[in-house]
Amino acid sequence: MTSKKHSRNTRPNRNEYSFYDHAVAVKTGTTNDYRDAWIIGYTPTLAVGAWAGNNDNTPMEKRVAGFIIAPLWREFMDYAFEKYPPATFTPPAPESDIAALPPVLRGEWNSNPSEGTHEILYWLDKNNPRGGRAANPASDLQFANWEYPVAVWAGERPIYALPGGLSPGGGSDDFVVLMPFPNISLSGTAAIPVSVAYPDNTGVSRVSYFLNGQEVGSSVTPPFYHSFSTTARGTVTFQVIFETASGLVERTIRFTIQ
Repeated sequence: MTSKKHSRNTRPNRNEYSFYDHAVAVKTGTTNDYRDAWIIGYTPTLAVGAWAGNNDNTPMEKRVAGFIIAPLWREFMDYAFEKYPPATFTPPAPESDIAALPPVLRGEWNSNPSEGTHEILYWLDKNNPRGGRAANPASDLQFANWEYPVAVWAGERPIYALPGGLSPGGGSDDFVVLMPFPNISLSGTAAIPVSVAYPDNTGVSRVSYFLNGQEVGSSVTPPFYHSFSTTARGTVTFQVIFETASGLVERTIRFTIQ
């Protein structure tokens, strides 16, 4: 959320967000298939949110929140500002010791390339951001949801390496399970992401995944990403079978599901 109107005004219907006599922070959102449109904004003394959607959850007109709900919100804010005097936000105090902040808060988003490319919950504990990394990033229920698309993004860009200099897909010297990491502890309430690496010249046509001996999925499309959900808890055995031009290759790791 931002009070910088030039940032907000890059979106449609810019006049709904422009307040020249009041400091206002504004954020809008539109969900998939245009089922919801919302806007929330606040001043130092007032916070107002508004939502629009159909009671039966059917999609609305294919327009973003700036067109659907922002005009209503703006009309209310104009009325409120007749009763509230202008106020300004208090800027945060400058950091006295920037070097003491975790690297990701200093703009060093990948401070240890040998660990690979990860989303921010890997590098930072959101409940204690100044304290650095969480002891077990996967204990956050959103970790797997955020980590998987970042791994996919990195895998499509070879310059972004994963652990050991490997990237998802071909180009590895060996068959490797990249995700989940061996001995990691993951939450069982979210889907568990899987990615692998393998040599280019082996003709991998299919990769199958097994948890405690039961197949939990397979992929026939490089780079063979997958995710699965499970009711298993505790220490589990995860087996990956690569079907190559010369036969099957198996790799096994163990990790914990909470």
